[in-house]
Amino acid sequence: MTKIHPDDQLLDPKLLRLFDLLYTTGSVTRAAEQLGQSQPTVSTWLGKLRQALDDPLFVRTSDRMAPTPRATELIAPARQALQALRQLSVGPGAFDPALVERRFRICMTDASHVTLLPHILAHVRALAPGITLEAARIDGNTARALQNGEADLAIGFLPWLEAGFYQQALYPQDWVCLVNGQHPRIGATLDLEAYRREAHISIAQGTDRKFNRMRPSMARVLGLETRSAKEG
Repeated sequence: MTKIHPDDQLLDPKLLRLFDLLYTTGSVTRAAEQLGQSQPTVSTWLGKLRQALDDPLFVRTSDRMAPTPRATELIAPARQALQALRQLSVGPGAFDPALVERRFRICMTDASHVTLLPHILAHVRALAPGITLEAARIDGNTARALQNGEADLAIGFLPWLEAGFYQQALYPQDWVCLVNGQHPRIGATLDLEAYRREAHISIAQGTDRKFNRMRPSMARVLGLETRSAKEG
């Protein structure tokens, strides 16, 4: 014997609309007009509705189709169901940032706090005064924070992020090699030979240590071997 799933007995939305209109107008004729259907068709729908709900629902009186106690009991949930269906059918409204009230957490590098954050804050304050920004550091927990919703956005160089994160390049970034202006062996130009010959300071702490991870691969591409004079 085949079991009937409860979802197989859900009412057709058109029957819910008929139920609502009949309750409001008390007339099969007026309900048919508003539905754009013929009166015989609406009468057939009413028969299906009565069978599905196991109640006459509406009885004819001298001036209208009067609801039964069962219909009066069901009209509120029926209208709630119709409203929910209408909300599902209507697309999202136009986004207005001026009306949004929300907190966004952005993970960013130390340098971004100086170079990017003031511009972002000024833009947000001008267009969306109800939005609050919270800046957090980029670290080993950034990927997890993005996955579970603890953070909304990360701005910086994050090559360790796995597939599944939407990423977009904001702007190109250059690496700069700094040298003491009074260096005894390097003059006005730092060439590859001088770069390879001299020792280098490795950044072990802070978000700028990402260069430390990239430098070996960069050196291999350039055919260089470098040595660190100090780590700090």
